[in-house]
Formats: sequence, C-alpha cells, structure tokens
Amino acid sequence: MRNNSRFWVFNAPLKERLSLAELLRGDLLALLLIIVYMLLLAPYSLNFIFYMPDERHYADAAMYMLKHGGYLSPINPDGGYRFLKPIFTYWVVLASYALFGISEFSTRFPFLLAAGMVIWLTYRTTLLAFKSRETALLALLIVGATPLLHRSTPLALTDLLFLLFLQLIIYGTVGLLVSADRKPRFFWYLYAGAGMAVMTKGLPAVVFLCVALLYLVANPWKRSQLIALLHFPAMIAGLVFGVFWYVAIFFMHGPEAVFSFWNDQVGIRVSDKLLQIARNLLLSVVVIVLMMFPFMLTGWRSLFYQLNLKKNGKVLVVFGFALVWLLAMIGMASFVSKFYYRYFIPVLPVLAMAMAWLIWSVGQKSGTLKMLRVGLIIAFTLLLLVNLSGFFVARLFYAPTWYYAVFSCTILVSFCLFLKNGRKSILHQSILIYCFMAGIFFCLYFVIQPISSPTNGQQIAQKLEELNISSNDSIQFFGHTRIASNFRVVTKGEYFLKAYKIEESKVKSETRIVIVPDNFVEELNLDNFDLVPASYVWAEISPNEIWKVKSRKEFLELKKKRSDIYYIGIRKSSKKD
Repeated sequence: MRNNSRFWVFNAPLKERLSLAELLRGDLLALLLIIVYMLLLAPYSLNFIFYMPDERHYADAAMYMLKHGGYLSPINPDGGYRFLKPIFTYWVVLASYALFGISEFSTRFPFLLAAGMVIWLTYRTTLLAFKSRETALLALLIVGATPLLHRSTPLALTDLLFLLFLQLIIYGTVGLLVSADRKPRFFWYLYAGAGMAVMTKGLPAVVFLCVALLYLVANPWKRSQLIALLHFPAMIAGLVFGVFWYVAIFFMHGPEAVFSFWNDQVGIRVSDKLLQIARNLLLSVVVIVLMMFPFMLTGWRSLFYQLNLKKNGKVLVVFGFALVWLLAMIGMASFVSKFYYRYFIPVLPVLAMAMAWLIWSVGQKSGTLKMLRVGLIIAFTLLLLVNLSGFFVARLFYAPTWYYAVFSCTILVSFCLFLKNGRKSILHQSILIYCFMAGIFFCLYFVIQPISSPTNGQQIAQKLEELNISSNDSIQFFGHTRIASNFRVVTKGEYFLKAYKIEESKVKSETRIVIVPDNFVEELNLDNFDLVPASYVWAEISPNEIWKVKSRKEFLELKKKRSDIYYIGIRKSSKKD
C-alpha cells in the first residue's frame, strides 16, 4: 500500500514508488491529453487566417530551397540572403514541404507537433523531478492551458522549436539535480539540446546553458564539481550542432554574413535606456502573472501554505532552478530594445513544474479546490462567450451555424458532468480548464473564418486561374509582403514573386501582368492595363450596415464596397485573344 505522506515520493522505499503499470497509465493519459490539445488547436493553427508577417521569411526560403537547393543559405524572394536567424527553423519547414508538399498545413504542422512535444517533455521532466504521476499530469495540464502557448503554437517561427530544445536542457539539468546516479543520457539532453537550441535561436541558448551549468555548480542543495559535468561525447556533439552553420556561412559568404546575424542578436536588440529597461521589467512581471491564467493565482496561493517546502532539499533544488531560470529570462527581456510577450515562452515548463507541485502537495488545503473552481468558471464563461460570438458572426455573415450549437451543447454537458462528479478532484477540474482554454482558440478560428476566408492569396490565385495566367508570364506584384507570401504558399511556390514597394519600383516595360492594390493604381500609371478585381481586403464596415443586410448576396456586395481591392492588370498591347 502506498504511503500517502506529502513527501512519500522522496522518503518511501524504492519498492513503494511508482510501478511500471502506474507510469504506463500516466503516459497513456498524457498522450491522450496532448492529442486533444493538438485537435483543438488544429483549426486555429493549420491555416493562414492568423498569419504573422515574420512567418513569410521561413516559408519563402524553404520554398526556394525545395526548388533550387542552397540548403545552408536562406534566400528572400528579392534574391538577397537572410542570415539574421539560424538555419534550423528553415530546415524544419523545408522538411515538411518535402514530406507533405507546399501548403498552409505543411507550413504550420511542424510547430503544432512541436507544441505537443513540449507538453510531453514538461510531463516527463516533472515526473523525473517529483516521481509523482499526478503532479506530472497537473504540470502537463498547466502548460497546455496557457494562452501564451496557444498563441505561439500556430506560428512558423523560431519560438516553439527553441522552447523544445530548451526543454531538453531543462530535462538534463533536472536529471543531474535529482538522480542519485548521473546517467549519460542527462548529459546528452543537456549539451545536445543546447547545441540544437543554438542552431535554432542563437545566443540566447548559450545564456540558458550557462545558467544551467552555473546552477549545477553553485546551488547549495546538491552542488556538482565542474569536472563532473564534463561529458566529452555529448559536449562535442552539442558544439558541432551549435557552430556548424555559423562556420559554414562564414566560409561560404564571408564575415559579413556572421556580422548580420550578430547585429540582429545583439546590436539592434539590446537597449541601454534606463526608462525602457524599467518598463520592460514591469512588463515582464505582468506577463509572468498573466500568462498561466487561470492556474497562476492558485499556485502562488499554495506557496504560502506550503510549510514543508524548506524542509525538503530535493524539492528546493528544483524550485531554486526554476527561480534562477525565471530570473535569467526576466534579465534578458528587460534589456531588449523591443519587448515581445513571446520572449517568456522559455519559462513555461519550469513554472508549470513548480506550480504543479505546489498545488498538488497542498491538496485541498488553503481553498485550492475553490480557487481552481473559480478559474474553471472563468474559463468556461470565456469559452461560451467566444462560441456565442462565433454563432452571431456566422449568422450576420450568412455562414453555417450548426457546429456552434453542437459545440455549445458539448461545453454545457461537460460542465454539468463536472458539477456532478468532478468538484472534489484537482485533476478533474484541471483537465476541464485545459480543454476549455484550448477550446477558446478552437472557437476563435470559427469566429474569424467567415470574415477572413478565403485569404487574399487564395482569392488572387483563383482569379489568375480564371484568367488563364500562368507563372511563365512576366508578372510584378506590388503590395504587402505578407500577402505575397500567402499567395506563394497557396500556389505551392509556382508563383515565386518578389513584392515590390511603390516608392522604390516602377512597372517594367517587359511586364505583362501586374498585381496591385487600389491605392497604388494611380501612382503606378496603369492606363495601359486592363484591371480586374482579384481580392477584397476588409477595411471598415459599420455595424448598422451589417444589420441591414438581408442575404449572403447583399453581404458579399457590401464586402466588395467596403474593402481595399487588389487588382490583376493585363497589359493591353499584349492581351491574349
């Protein structure tokens, strides 16, 4: 019979610890929860309705690599090299294109998968740290319920891949802190993970590796001799992973390539203005407090009731590492010239791990269940409001509405079942919070989809097909680079067009086709072109106008009337019969 003492996981004999069957059950439940997360985030993630401008760099360069090679030198559509970011994220998108073809799905899918792997590693790291399946599952639920992770999951950027490799550093560090015997695998996680993180994000990975090593050497609970942290095979592998690309571009393109990377990492990122540093510090605290809603309040409340925390060195050594990791992130974020909430993604796993232990070890004391219940009610209310918003948007825009009713019924049934059976269980409440918070982003897709679909790139591609214009024609694209990138992906890289800026370019004499927004038409002097509307980008539509619409046909006419338009222009002198 298992000892129910709060510190059973550290004080019990080996034979009383978790059995293989218990661990297997926990792993299967963890995998099921991760699948649920990925399914709920899939509609929001795997399309370009929410498309961030910086994603175009990775999509465009990967398309070019797939068609022309040059796998070490990312290229922009204008033909210039882009060495501002390390190579690994480009390779990930490239691999997805090679496996699945060029599409919105294949651009985003690796990052949805990376989010699932981050959640899994959070579960495994917490299990390693505390030997408690329940605590590990709670950490999984906390990190998977975080809006910061939800918002970052669909973005084809470096952030999630960087977090994944940082999680390997965290796992290796925790293993060296809590395990009696220092197995080689922990060194491989530590150093190889650091090397991959450097190849993904650059210098910030070196800072986090130094933080981990310094903590292993200097912490007061389980100090390590520096020589004991040397594992040459893992260190060499990490070094090769970390420096290979930087050395390669140095010899291929000269020191200017490495200098452009250094300037992006340090030169334009670091601020020396005291007021800005103070503002960033304040923003860092706000982001930390808000990013794990609604678990944060419960976790910090539990801290004040955790009387035995200071009595257990194995718990303190993990909490100390989480605190040092968090302070390192705050320090780096405070000195940036431009603050982004995404900078705090690296602290999600360690905070979730510490918070899960606090909540689970306190149990029903200090009103933990009541605080979780408040968080659950808030999450439930937000989800229901977003879902109802989607229903009304669909009604206004004459889109299908049946799935909103089905989803609302599912939410209500889940909540009623909880009220009947799960009110006294921390894990039951946490699972519902996890599902409801991910469900908010599931619903957000259906709120925006009637307004934003089809995307501009899809509309332009469809019109080109209708006009029988091929990629072999001489085409110039004027307008937003984000829309140009969307268009390239939709056409599977067939139209790999440079996006010209109005102030620096004119229509070339050999150009037969132009794609241009309405506000550029007069400035470009397109009298020699027949203009055909190709894409409508919503500008401003007053609520009164929407309420007056009586049919979908009227709605589409209103959308055309109140939108910025992209035109396809066909040169008159070369117009096909």
